[in-house]
Amino acid sequence: MSWATLRARLAERSWHERWLLVCAALALAAMRLALLVLPFRVIATLLGLRRGEQSEQVDPASELRAEQIGRAVRSVAAHTPWPSTCLVQALAAAALLRVRGLEATLYLGVARDAGAPGELLAHAWLRCGGAVLTGAAEAERFHELVSFAVR
Repeated sequence: MSWATLRARLAERSWHERWLLVCAALALAAMRLALLVLPFRVIATLLGLRRGEQSEQVDPASELRAEQIGRAVRSVAAHTPWPSTCLVQALAAAALLRVRGLEATLYLGVARDAGAPGELLAHAWLRCGGAVLTGAAEAERFHELVSFAVR
């Protein structure tokens, strides 16, 4: 996508949406850098992640705000010059949710690699209420290993 096309698409969005995209870009960059230099346990502590899950009972307004954050993170992740993996996206969205006082659950899972028998694939996804905010396309085929509540 050219810069002119991107600029035109941004101009169509509200100031709130633009700000959310900027926050998503900053969160993605911060989480990518954090994963390069810090162990996951340190990142989890900094984000306030605790073992366990949050309830699927979330008020509709909170779930709608969480879905907007998820869309912004996924949208920006598709255009970052660095690899915005599923884990980077899930952590970035979790950080943005936490700042806004919204609860969610971050899942880490594995699945067998159909192309390489004996190999495992890893995946991360983030859920708020009944909505999967990041990693939804792949989440179904992965077996959950651990979950972290975002508070």
